[in-house]
Amino acid sequence: MMAALTHFLALISIMMLIFFYAVVRIKKGAPLEAFSEAAYIVKDKSLFTSVIVLCSALLTVRMIMLSTPGTGLLAMVFLFGMIAVGASPHYRSAAHTLHMAGAITAGVASQLLIGLNDYRLLALWIPYAIYYIVMRKRSMLLEEKTCLLIIAWYCLL
Repeated sequence: MMAALTHFLALISIMMLIFFYAVVRIKKGAPLEAFSEAAYIVKDKSLFTSVIVLCSALLTVRMIMLSTPGTGLLAMVFLFGMIAVGASPHYRSAAHTLHMAGAITAGVASQLLIGLNDYRLLALWIPYAIYYIVMRKRSMLLEEKTCLLIIAWYCLL
């Protein structure tokens, strides 16, 4: 019963993030540079903060449930990183350091957790690696999407 509930909440979380991104992208009329750009487009930083923190919390519960003993703490590190991102939505300001530290912490913790529990999912980074090699530039949005895709597969499959 609890597994089904956490699965459902993770699904809701992923759907909320996709819906939020779609609405913001439509409002901007062009692709975002990074998901965090949404805080500037919606003009209400509390909306960005609420979406990021709520969705991350729902995903964290599922990540902990799927973790092997000793790796669940990485899910909490992911959540703390995402709370830092949500707490500093305007990353082009003095909050840049907190925002980036939170984003890097969340990204590394989530991928390490998934790598330790189902390393095969990390193969989803291969298309981004090819993009990076061919284009010779980073894409923050593609990095965020890849990270979220891997988290979604881990939580939903």
